[in-house]
Amino acid sequence: MATRMELPTKREYSGEKEKEQEASKKAKREEEAGSVDEIMSDSFAEEEAQREEWRLIKAKMEEVSKEAMRKEEEEEKVKEQLRSKCRALEYKIYFRAYVDPNRADGISSEDDALRLFTAEDREMFLNKTFRKNWHMRPTPDDLDEYQRLAVYYSEDDPFYAYAHSFYYSYEFDCNYQKFTREINKTIKWDTTLSDARATAEKIWKNYIPDDVDTMLLEESIFHAISVGCDIQKGKELALLFVDIFRREAAGEGFVQALAEIVKEQGFGCYPLTKVLIEKALKEEKKGEVLILYNIGLKRDMEEFIDIQSGKISPEDDSRVKDLICDHFWKLPLEATGYDYIDYIKKKNSVARELKILKDDQVLE
Repeated sequence: MATRMELPTKREYSGEKEKEQEASKKAKREEEAGSVDEIMSDSFAEEEAQREEWRLIKAKMEEVSKEAMRKEEEEEKVKEQLRSKCRALEYKIYFRAYVDPNRADGISSEDDALRLFTAEDREMFLNKTFRKNWHMRPTPDDLDEYQRLAVYYSEDDPFYAYAHSFYYSYEFDCNYQKFTREINKTIKWDTTLSDARATAEKIWKNYIPDDVDTMLLEESIFHAISVGCDIQKGKELALLFVDIFRREAAGEGFVQALAEIVKEQGFGCYPLTKVLIEKALKEEKKGEVLILYNIGLKRDMEEFIDIQSGKISPEDDSRVKDLICDHFWKLPLEATGYDYIDYIKKKNSVARELKILKDDQVLE
């Protein structure tokens, strides 16, 4: 006999459905909560990893910083030792040059200097070196006193760059001067730059080692051309003044004589001094710019010219010209510029005064 199956009522069915939906929502909420917890857990782990990475980086940076500071302190310590050594050397050189050369060798440290210097010596040292133009460079290389010597007043001094760039020996400076003299004699005022460079490079090899900074070669080329121009200008003005001297002796005034010479000869004989002569004739105080030169030239040329009579001795014009050229050839070699050749002349003068060089060690 078949059994009759009872179906749930509508209310019962609705209740079951709600329970299922509620259970489903709960499960979903739990699942979502678990996902959030998992996400938060992953995010926290990632943050921890980042913090650990930053801690390691910071520790490494601190370690590197400490190592850099340690190296810097060690380097500064070495530099201070060198500076102290050079200060002691300056005391020794000063003591040898101005106080007592027999006791100077006893100074090997600053303490030695303080022990040997009397109160009067220290005061004299401070007064004499308050604005001294010489320094002993604190370089770690095994250099002699001449090489360590740097001649300048301050960083604004035009010789400062040479003083801190080159550490050449006295022998090198002598050879450099010989090289400079030879190219100055060889390179003329109208020589092209390419020809001047070719000539200078050949002469350079006869005097200067291969490992020397070629900046000095380039400088010497332009210096030689400049010297050539100075010599040519000097020749032009000197020959002009010789003619003026003769006319002055005959009673003409300086400006009148100058105007007559230009009128007779034109400017063809004065290619480099034409502008100067024109200015002398046009300026309000005519001839002033050349008259000052004329006064100095008369003084310097007395051995060549009899100023009072206007006569030239010797009377041979070619010989006079040679004498004039010799006169102006020597002038540009004086230490009046700011090239390396001028620096080593200044340095040698100071080195002799400080007894670093002997009196017979003189650059010609």
